[in-house]
Amino acid sequence: MDIYRRLEVARWVAFGAMLLDHVGQLEAWGAWSSMVGRVAMPTFAICWAFAYASDRDGDRLYRAAARLALFGLAAQVVTPIPSHHYMLNALFMFALSSIIWACILDRLWLAASVLFLLGSCATEYWWVGQIFVLSCLACWRYRSWSGLALVIASMSALCWLNDSLFPVLSLVVCATSMWVPVLPRSRLTLIHLYPAHLAAIGLFFG
Repeated sequence: MDIYRRLEVARWVAFGAMLLDHVGQLEAWGAWSSMVGRVAMPTFAICWAFAYASDRDGDRLYRAAARLALFGLAAQVVTPIPSHHYMLNALFMFALSSIIWACILDRLWLAASVLFLLGSCATEYWWVGQIFVLSCLACWRYRSWSGLALVIASMSALCWLNDSLFPVLSLVVCATSMWVPVLPRSRLTLIHLYPAHLAAIGLFFG
């Protein structure tokens, strides 16, 4: 089974949930759109972690971090979302995850610890989100029960942070994507769509 291709469905579900959340914030659709949006980040994290968990050194991760930070900066400039005005957006969170995981692979433990402790306070979802992404990387890499337990524990913390059980649905989304027809892989990825959708929302709804 080509897991990466099958997760394409999950990526698009996550993008739809995120879009609904961001438009809902500007149009005051109420709590329901925000709750649906809580599915997006953990789903993206599971999919993203699968793509990078098998790397043997940090080279590709450092390059990924640079791309994520570049597009994250573009998104930060154009975003109409109020919460993005006082914290760095999700692309920066994934960029930080890339660097921390690269440091772990390269056995730069002190650098990884400092980046986690200081960097996570500036990005969306703070330390809780960062722990979840790193847990997903560890789970996909080692395929162990302890890795899965770490994902479940960090998912619980994510639910506490969001005051909602909706993040758990990300596991359902990813599991379901294994059994539905495979979508053609899009050339557009999260790093392209993230600033583009924020710019479009600002243009039409801001």
